[in-house]
Amino acid sequence: MTWGVLPIGLKLVLEGMDSGTITWYRFLMAAMVTAAFLAKSGNLPKARQLTRASAGLFVIAAAGLSGNYICYLMGLDRMTVSSAQIVIQLGPLFLLLGSLIVFREPFSRVQGLGVAVLVVGMAMFFNQRLEELFGDLGDYAVGALLVSAAAAVWSFYALAQKQLLKSFSSGQILLVLYTTALLTFTPMARPATIADLNGLQLGMLLFCGVNAIVAYWCFTESLAHWE
Repeated sequence: MTWGVLPIGLKLVLEGMDSGTITWYRFLMAAMVTAAFLAKSGNLPKARQLTRASAGLFVIAAAGLSGNYICYLMGLDRMTVSSAQIVIQLGPLFLLLGSLIVFREPFSRVQGLGVAVLVVGMAMFFNQRLEELFGDLGDYAVGALLVSAAAAVWSFYALAQKQLLKSFSSGQILLVLYTTALLTFTPMARPATIADLNGLQLGMLLFCGVNAIVAYWCFTESLAHWE
């Protein structure tokens, strides 16, 4: 639900703030709330938990999550909300394919049918805009490529996170990822532009920050219980 309504808020904030700064603010809010929650519960990540293997997984997960945030936002800036939400459905598909390779999970005929329905459905959705997608590389096509890239790197993040859950809790993983991404986007952020936002846009920026916390805590926790 939170991912479903997210692009509406992002689209409004994009009218008054650039993609890099929006992403920076979202990670800032998420890191602060997550750190406060873990500190209160005495569950902050500890250096002794980190191994060489988990450090590598954190790099992959942080790069995937950061890339997903910025690519999706840049793509959304060039597309309609509905189109962006259709293209981003490639993310779970890439995750499914990755799980077959990394975790050797079974792939049933019903799942195969589901993949076929997704592909056919996307083709039907975009059938009126195929020329824009495969013709000249205009804004719409670039947006579709960026959102597709966001979906692809998101799957790397999710696969790495699944492995990290063997050694870290959901909150600990997210705090490391949020903090790493926050530092990554700091050089390109322009925090002062928050003063240019009107009341609605400011409210939507706050909503997008809360959305990042709720959506990814739910998703990370679900990975701890599901294949």
